Amino acid sequence: MPISSAVSRVKRFLLELRRRKVYRVGVVYAVVGFGVAQGAEYLFGLSELSDAAAKDASQIVAIVILLGLPVALVLAWAYDLRPEEPAREGARSSDPDETEAVSTAPVPGSARDASIVILPFDNISPDPADAYLAEGLTEEITASLSTLHDLRVTSRTSATVLKKSGKDTRTIGVELDVRYVLEGSVRKIGDALRITAQLIRADTDEHLWSERYDGTLADVFGMQENVARSIVEVLEVHIEPEEARRLTTRPMEDLQAYEFYLRARASSRIGQWDDLQTALEYLENARARTGENAVILAGIGYVYSQFANSGAHDRDYIGLAEEHARKSLAIDPDNPEAHMVLGFLYQEGLQDLELSLHHLERSLATKPDDPHTLTWWIIALSLAGRNQEMTTAADRLVELDPLDPVSTAMRGYVGQVTGDLQRNVEAMEAWHRTLPAGFAGSCFHAHALALIGEFDEARAILRDEFSGDDEGMIPDLARLLSAALEQDAMGMTAVVAAGAGTKLKRDLQLAFYVTTLYALAEAREETLQWLRMVIGQGFRNYPWAAEHDPWLSRYRGDPEFDELFEQMRRAWIADDPTVAST
Repeated sequence: MPISSAVSRVKRFLLELRRRKVYRVGVVYAVVGFGVAQGAEYLFGLSELSDAAAKDASQIVAIVILLGLPVALVLAWAYDLRPEEPAREGARSSDPDETEAVSTAPVPGSARDASIVILPFDNISPDPADAYLAEGLTEEITASLSTLHDLRVTSRTSATVLKKSGKDTRTIGVELDVRYVLEGSVRKIGDALRITAQLIRADTDEHLWSERYDGTLADVFGMQENVARSIVEVLEVHIEPEEARRLTTRPMEDLQAYEFYLRARASSRIGQWDDLQTALEYLENARARTGENAVILAGIGYVYSQFANSGAHDRDYIGLAEEHARKSLAIDPDNPEAHMVLGFLYQEGLQDLELSLHHLERSLATKPDDPHTLTWWIIALSLAGRNQEMTTAADRLVELDPLDPVSTAMRGYVGQVTGDLQRNVEAMEAWHRTLPAGFAGSCFHAHALALIGEFDEARAILRDEFSGDDEGMIPDLARLLSAALEQDAMGMTAVVAAGAGTKLKRDLQLAFYVTTLYALAEAREETLQWLRMVIGQGFRNYPWAAEHDPWLSRYRGDPEFDELFEQMRRAWIADDPTVAST
């Protein structure tokens, strides 16, 4: 066992002794025992016993008191007596003899205040290659609990950051603004499986519940369900019947297919081309064993959507993603990942903002705490001009995933949409610092600087961090911004014609980005052309386009632009009549 792990176990044991009042019982017992021994010695001295007999009697009393000390300590541990509540039975376990029992007392406080982070489970299997199982189980438990509307669950990304930091439970609770922390471990040897989990109250470091599950891989679904259900019971979280059903729904019965699925999830999170290809292979292997399974089909759709999002166009990745998402929904009409994929696709290439909003809302109805879905929801709301909802959703994203750089970027994006351009600069600069040179953070930091007129600083970032040989969508966006800063409309059009145009025109958010850059370049005709196109695709955020964007809003007063702005305003009001007075 690693020294750090041993120290951690000792620390938890000592904390548990304190929580169960074992120290207090020991001190009280010692004081009382000493008093009894002294009293017995005095009484025996007054009796008619001989000195030798009195001494022997006193020694017997002392021995009995000493023998009673461990009994008292064991009882203090077992009954977990507290002044504020009666003794309770220990936690349930799949094997009662192996339970590491801690109190299952209900946790005080409103269920709506319940918030939790599930730290990545430790892989303590002899084979490091089994780490996928610990990662997968952590994600599955997180996903299960994320379906509960009365429980706020911090996302995996922020949980992973703090797990790696080695910070203590109280610090984690403060930094994530959560009340409870779940931690555990997974040990796999052959088919034998052991899962341990413990729930800790962050502000007091009090261990509320702990269990150890021993079984085989065949028991893995039951173990996951038990962990999730135990947390719901201990926290007294209210759940609706449909939430309870989903909490116990098993994604598939074939264990080998489930292993392929977990490995695919681990690969797809990395997001690079080769990793996505590996994830696709795992998912197809799982599909070969299960047939048409809703979870696997949604996973395949997600991988294809990420190929499309990367700008790849050697296959019809949008079509493939849509096909598999729809097959998933034919089996499970409420599958949240399938709805998320379609919500993304209707922004990315299928060009129907209403259907994007519809599918993203359906996804969040089932899985309200999914950061990926929330990110696309924020973008869809921004395009529709639902700025208050967008701001609320962005705040929710930051609350759920405060340490993910994407959450920071989305806060900046909200600033851009609503006209708080300084907030946009600060957030994009922070995002920029978290990424290597030449990635999205670099480009959008430069863009944020350009929006407030800091053109020289924007040029410096683009010059230093991008080269003419870079390939991909982000370098193309950087080249478009560089040309716009030099008012080189022909240079911008050359970038579009070189291959980026297909994705730029089919992605409503990026199409509006290009529209504003043509306005920066003072290319009136091209700006008109692109503005007509984005309005035709459903863009209707009138305040953003006509008031908050410093480049596009300069065309107010131009009759052709005013006609388009008015068309946009009418669509914006029709979508939400309450905004007419704002």
